[in-house]
Amino acid sequence: MTAVNVGGVVAAIRAAAPVIADGGRIITMSSGIAARVGAAGVADYAASKAAIEGYTKGAARDLAGRNITVTRWAWAPVTTDMNPGVGEFADWLRSLTALGRYGTPEEIANVAVFCGAGGQLHHRRGHCGGWRPGGLSDCGRAGVERPRPGLMRPRASQMA
Repeated sequence: MTAVNVGGVVAAIRAAAPVIADGGRIITMSSGIAARVGAAGVADYAASKAAIEGYTKGAARDLAGRNITVTRWAWAPVTTDMNPGVGEFADWLRSLTALGRYGTPEEIANVAVFCGAGGQLHHRRGHCGGWRPGGLSDCGRAGVERPRPGLMRPRASQMA
């Protein structure tokens, strides 16, 4: 699992970094719950998602000189074939979300396309943001680089 979850992110960023245009965007996807909420049977999965957060923050600093943003989006549960959202565990996960429901792949895609096309993402590097049923949510400011001259910082109202 770690080889795929972490190795895939590392390999993709290493492959993209030399060829992505200055000012480009890299978005890594993770879990908004796994690395922060302990649940029996998911320790390896949680560790792999926490590793993605750390790697994303480091890559953000490595690529900041080229004005490339590297941002990790941490999603609440999303209904997929692999994660159908049924059963006792799914009910528990739903109870952790604001609206008590799973997100959809289409909702995730819309946010990723908006941010990748230059939405609010250009203000953040190494940021942990994500979608929670009920709205886009900031996971915290840890790891966001210090302001640089000319780098606008988002207001709290932009991160809600």
